[in-house]
Amino acid sequence: MALTTHPVDPEKALKRTPEVIQKLELAMAIDCSIDVACAYAEISPQTLYNWLAGDPELKSRLERLRLSPILKAKYTVAKNTDQIETAKWLLERKCRDEYGRNQKDAAKESESSATHPHDEIANLPLPPSLMKAFQQEDERRASGKENANETGN
Repeated sequence: MALTTHPVDPEKALKRTPEVIQKLELAMAIDCSIDVACAYAEISPQTLYNWLAGDPELKSRLERLRLSPILKAKYTVAKNTDQIETAKWLLERKCRDEYGRNQKDAAKESESSATHPHDEIANLPLPPSLMKAFQQEDERRASGKENANETGN
């Protein structure tokens, strides 16, 4: 199926532009939820589900892109194993029997050092368009909770 055609309704084809697909790919490449990716791409989740049902190639590509952050994180760890903190962190997790810490040791260390060197990744700035999508998702969830509280749910 071509990216800009729709088998039933030509009006719906106007939504499926290369720009919309690119936004979905970008959001999926940073492992966004379907709701956030769709908010960023300015389509409804149902529209995406319909596209995925009719386009196995797109579905496969977006699924692979959602694994990108994991691959990048693993590459970053592997690339930095010459640093003692990274090496210790990896050994504690991969060789738990020999290098793992017990719960008391982990609690003491978490009290003494609030962040791990890899936590810096979480502080990287996001593009403004993704920040807007995250804010919209937060607002949507907040309004859903308010509506549920008003109705007594």
